[in-house]
Amino acid sequence: MNRTHTKRVGVVRGGPSSEHHASLSSGAHILKNLDSSYYEPVDIYIDKTGTWHEAGVPVDPYEVLQFVDIVFNALHGEYGEDGTVQAIFDDAKIAHTGSDTFASRIAIHKHDTKALLAKTGIKMPRSRIVRPHSKSKETNLAEIWRTLHHPLIIKPNASGSAVGISIARSFTELTQSVEYILASGHSALIEEYVKGSEVSVSIIANYRGESLYAAIPSHIRYEGEFLSNSIQKNAEYRVEPMKHFSPIERELVLRTAKHIHRELGLGQYSRIDFIIAKNGIYFIEANTLPGLSPHSIFVKALEESGIAFSDFLTHVVEGSGKK
Repeated sequence: MNRTHTKRVGVVRGGPSSEHHASLSSGAHILKNLDSSYYEPVDIYIDKTGTWHEAGVPVDPYEVLQFVDIVFNALHGEYGEDGTVQAIFDDAKIAHTGSDTFASRIAIHKHDTKALLAKTGIKMPRSRIVRPHSKSKETNLAEIWRTLHHPLIIKPNASGSAVGISIARSFTELTQSVEYILASGHSALIEEYVKGSEVSVSIIANYRGESLYAAIPSHIRYEGEFLSNSIQKNAEYRVEPMKHFSPIERELVLRTAKHIHRELGLGQYSRIDFIIAKNGIYFIEANTLPGLSPHSIFVKALEESGIAFSDFLTHVVEGSGKK
């Protein structure tokens, strides 16, 4: 690649979401692995109140963004993945990594994502949504309990991956879980539980000669108390290559992941999560800014695919702002 000068890369991390600490880990790993031959990293920290900091000093976002060439968005969850910070980058006319404002706003809302993908024929767990201040909430929950198969997965409709998820095996548990989410100001997405194997596909745009390159799929194996399709309470998980699945399952999950990335208009990279069940492959969630800490699913997939993390970062930085 031809570079005429050292680029100042602002790595934005932290943020006011519940994934603050996960973002700090992703950002630290990025800062450590950016190629110092070509990039000058700038650590931009956003605290839990949403205040931006540079070199430990509170700063105006638009002022600090004037002094970087590009932003590597290492935020997770609300503010970082829902289009909020992307709109700030757009206003500041600064190139940034990840998906654009519109795609971020769609993908963070699980119900909207499902609605957009419903016309494609992709299998998804049957689901319903309950919004805050719903006048018929009790009636809705009773109807949901009657019509969806149990157990049920309850999660915030708009949040980062695996945050605030619970499982309901009784109507009381359903009511309590929904009330907890609604009290935080989120809508509650209620899904049927799909029994099967959890698989994630890490996607990189315009890589290795492909418009959408899929790394070796990751089979997620948990040890500990089961909570939901996506998370285990106080449990360790292992990320393994998807070796023990049929070639047909492997090909279908790769093709479906690329299709979802394309349909949602996602950016340079994403992680698409599935459950492989006896009766097919079910889409669970799209992650527009998956974790990039050393032990994250995405980084493990890069390792299995023979991709150095520093090379991935270079590819993403150099592709930022390009269509």
